[in-house]
Amino acid sequence: LVEDEPAVRALVSSVLVRSGHRVLAAASGDEALHMVERDPDAIEVVLSDVVMPGLSGPALATAIRELRPGLPVLLMSGYPEHALGDDGAIDEGLAFIAKPFTPAQLRERLDAMLRGARAGSELARPRPVSRTRQRAGAPTPVAL
Repeated sequence: LVEDEPAVRALVSSVLVRSGHRVLAAASGDEALHMVERDPDAIEVVLSDVVMPGLSGPALATAIRELRPGLPVLLMSGYPEHALGDDGAIDEGLAFIAKPFTPAQLRERLDAMLRGARAGSELARPRPVSRTRQRAGAPTPVAL
């Protein structure tokens, strides 16, 4: 989860954790990129704000694609997609969700992206341990 606004980061993180995901949270695109560089296989999906100081969400997505081609990236913004301009321009291959969104909308979008990635990518296939055999209360690693 990459979000520069602390209150939004905390809220979205809480939604993801309650949905069963393990969340790695970053306050900037640069911080998130360092996380991906350290352990690119530990992350199954990236949820990032579009407009942030420093490395923007779209620029982060481009850098991540070089490290992990096929890693799903969902960009979020309170600005309409058409109003983001060149600095926040979103490539056609990236997914977008407009803020505000409901917890259900976010879960549905991320779940669909994960299903698609798992179906089409060897890197994103489900781990052999099922949720029922995980340690009780252990969240599933999913989102940066």
